[in-house]
Amino acid sequence: MTDSFVGVAKNQINQDLESGPSDGSTSSDPNPNPSVNLFLSQAEAAKQEMLSIQALLSQLNRENEARKSELTREALRSLSARINDDMVKTVRKARGVRARLQSMDRRVDPKDRARVSVVRGLSGKLREIMGEFQGLRQRMVEENREAVARCYFTITGENPSEEVVQGIISSGCHAPELLVQKAIAEGDQEIASVVQEMEDRQESAREVERGLLEL
Repeated sequence: MTDSFVGVAKNQINQDLESGPSDGSTSSDPNPNPSVNLFLSQAEAAKQEMLSIQALLSQLNRENEARKSELTREALRSLSARINDDMVKTVRKARGVRARLQSMDRRVDPKDRARVSVVRGLSGKLREIMGEFQGLRQRMVEENREAVARCYFTITGENPSEEVVQGIISSGCHAPELLVQKAIAEGDQEIASVVQEMEDRQESAREVERGLLEL
């Protein structure tokens, strides 16, 4: 992933050290710049954390696909809890990497092109990864809207407007109360099941958003 950034920088820094100071003087110190090892260590740590974030993203994609299957209420809640936990972990790790890179950037001499290149490369990769994360979040939002619309159609036989879908999502009251009463009154288990699915999926979506807002 980021081996090129770190590897190229390490080679360049080593060449700079071997060439010695630009004024022609020599140094008997085999490691005239002890901050080099610290910088490379921090760059490697940032790289490993980003690999960890990518692994979480892959897991989130799998979990999101699994959520589209027919699941029991308990299984859906368990899966939603894992998704929430993994999304929170992803954001926390990303914030940690960003803070590390910002700290590295503040300490880098602007004239040190090798180190500047590493920090910029790692920062760019982090933005790319979090762009994928935001894309996944948006896809989950859209899929949730589609699921609500399908449930509404199953219950009412009518295609809901965008306003109706948004109202169900944002109201906090899950499925409209009249639909619940209709299912109970008619003893329609299919409708009751669909209403329950709508409620569970809405609760799942809200749990994810609450987890991210608490960060």
